Amino acid sequence: MRLPLAFAVLLLASAQALAEEMGATDDLSYWSDWSDGDPAKHFLQRMARRPRPQQFFGLMGKRDAG
Repeated sequence: MRLPLAFAVLLLASAQALAEEMGATDDLSYWSDWSDGDPAKHFLQRMARRPRPQQFFGLMGKRDAG
């Protein structure tokens, strides 16, 4: 009974140590770089990429064009 308990404690301790090493960096420049482009241009690109109704594949499968 002590062996599984010791293994669980070791597993949790190593997970905690690895999580502290891989901690999130507070690099705020990442969030300021995501929206560098012109909003109108971005909107037009999204409209151009929007699929036509015949190309839409929903949860129920492929739509019949005919």
